[in-house]
Amino acid sequence: MECTLFYTELSRGIYRISDSLHGPNSDGFSDAPGRATQNSYLIQGQERAALIDLAVDTPDLFSYACQLTGLPTQVLLTHGHPDHVYNLESVGEAWLHPDDYDLVLKGIPGICFPIHNVVLNPLKDRQKIDLGERILEVIHMPGHTLGSVLFWDKLSGFLFSGDSCSRRLLYGLTPTVPLDEHCKKIAGLAELPINHIYTAHDRCGLPKAHLLRSCELIRQELPKSATTVIIPGIGIMRNLRWGDENTLDYFDMAVEESYVEGLLK
Repeated sequence: MECTLFYTELSRGIYRISDSLHGPNSDGFSDAPGRATQNSYLIQGQERAALIDLAVDTPDLFSYACQLTGLPTQVLLTHGHPDHVYNLESVGEAWLHPDDYDLVLKGIPGICFPIHNVVLNPLKDRQKIDLGERILEVIHMPGHTLGSVLFWDKLSGFLFSGDSCSRRLLYGLTPTVPLDEHCKKIAGLAELPINHIYTAHDRCGLPKAHLLRSCELIRQELPKSATTVIIPGIGIMRNLRWGDENTLDYFDMAVEESYVEGLLK
C-alpha cells in the first residue's frame, strides 16, 4: 500500500503531518485515540518554519513540509531515537539536545546504526527559537532519553512533547534520570497554560490533566504491576498498561527494572 502524506491544521500556522499507512484504526486518516501513529509537526512563523521531528517514515517528509509554507524550514528533534530521525542524512542538519548526540552519531547497539554526514546544532533548556512573530521555547525533559526536550508554543498554548508526555512511554532503553526526578519535572509543567499536548505517536491532542495523571500512575501503580513485556533488541521490561487504548485516558509504560526499584527506595 502506498504511503500518503497528509496534514491537519491544528491551529493557525500549526500543522500535524501524518501518513495514511499508520492510522489509529482502520481509517488511515482518523485522528481518534487508538493504535500508535507517526506524526511530525510544522510550526509556521512570519519568517521561517520549524518541523518538529522526522517521525514519519518517508523520504518525502521534509520536502512536503517545506512546500506547505514556502519558508526556510529547520528540523527540531525532541530526542535522538531512530523513529524520530527518519531520513535525517538526506536533510543534512537538525537541532538536538547535546545529551542525545551519541544516539544519532553512534547509534544504539542492537537497535540502530550511526547516522553520518549530518550537522547537529545544540538545543538548551529555555532556549527561544524565533520564527518571526512566533517563538518556540525549549524545555529540557530528561527521562525518555537524557536529551529529550519539549517545545512550547505560547501563541497557541500547545506543548509538543515527542515521546516524553504521551500515552505510551518507554523508559530506560539507554541510561537516564530516576523516575521520581522525571515525574517532578513533568509536574512542573502544570504551571504552563497548556491547551493541548501533541505527541509523535498519537494524532489526538492530550489534555493538560494527562501530565499529573501519568505521574500518579507511575508512582502508585507501576510498582504494583507484575506484568512484563519483551521489547525486541532490548529484552524484558516492567510494563504498566492502564485503560483502553481507544480513549484519551490510556497509559502504557515499559520500564527497565532498575528504574522501578529506584521508585521504592
